[in-house]
Amino acid sequence: MTTSLSSLNNQVLQHILQHIDQALIVVSASELVILEVNQRSCEMLGRTRQELIGQALSSIECALQDLFFWDDINANPPLSGQRIAESEWLTADGLALPIEKRVSGFQDTNTNYWLIQVEDLTARRHIIQEQIQLASQLQSSLEATAEGILSVDLQGKVVNLNRRFAAMWGLSDELIVTRDGVAMMGHVHSCLHDADAFTAQLAYLKAHPESESEDNLSLLDGRHFISVSKPEYLRDRLVGRVFSVRDTSAMKKVEHELVDALALAEQAVQEKSQMLDALKLSESRLRRLINSSMIGIFQGDMRGHLTLADDVLLELLGVERHELVNNQVQWLQLTSPAYHQAHQAALKELQEYGHTVPFEAELSRSDGSKIPVMVGLAQLEGSRFEW
Repeated sequence: MTTSLSSLNNQVLQHILQHIDQALIVVSASELVILEVNQRSCEMLGRTRQELIGQALSSIECALQDLFFWDDINANPPLSGQRIAESEWLTADGLALPIEKRVSGFQDTNTNYWLIQVEDLTARRHIIQEQIQLASQLQSSLEATAEGILSVDLQGKVVNLNRRFAAMWGLSDELIVTRDGVAMMGHVHSCLHDADAFTAQLAYLKAHPESESEDNLSLLDGRHFISVSKPEYLRDRLVGRVFSVRDTSAMKKVEHELVDALALAEQAVQEKSQMLDALKLSESRLRRLINSSMIGIFQGDMRGHLTLADDVLLELLGVERHELVNNQVQWLQLTSPAYHQAHQAALKELQEYGHTVPFEAELSRSDGSKIPVMVGLAQLEGSRFEW
């Protein structure tokens, strides 16, 4: 049997119902029948007050959990305080409207009533969905970067990190799940060569939260990182710090290789300079020997052409320098025919060993006279065609 509201002060109740921003419904506690609604409730449901009053509450509630909710609330009535739950209302056009209801009880004489305050969750869920989507996009951006990202709040608690950061530092699943900033930084320190310097830097950043930092980190396993940190703001309010860590090991390797190559190049230049100095010294000694007038020295190629002769040799032959060098004179032309065979044998020995044992020969002077000599041949260093 439907309970009447005649005992209530209708004028006061109507004023409260119609002037509150939230949707309000009054139902009987025993039968869960709608006794009164305000205009906001009618607007949300797309029905008139007359259509709703007298209807069972189950005619507008379409969530399965509502059956268990009302069974529990009847067994444990919240006559002091409120009971809060999410549900769905069925609108006049058949749509399910997500709501949050707050149920409180009151008595009038010996009759119990439920006062239901209702909030439309459509806008809130839309905002939550946008936040979830934004968070998902942000996380996707974090995962797409090649750098390791770590975000901490002002107390040092880990707010977020990407998989790249976890992989770079070899973080355990336990550290990732617990997000214990102190334990995570302790693990980072255990990987570093100069952990004390990084600890001092973190202490400085904690004392100066608006500062930025850039640190070159050398790891015990041979890798090299650059850690850059900047303060994180939310609507101009400082909320934490973001660390961006880049692996520069490959760059460091190339850098070391370039340094080594430069060192080798400098060594090669130095060795070349020393070689040129030695060559100049050798050439100087050779020229002093050629110009010493002690022995006759000549230079030629494997075809027998003479290309250079000192003054002693020119005097022995009785010729001028231009007569000998510019005219492509052959050595055999200056040697008596009896010694040609010995000269050919010497050339073969020269090709095989780079030098010859001195052998006897006889030179023909320009005036037809003969001069007995001892001849020795040696290849010029770096050439197989000149002696």
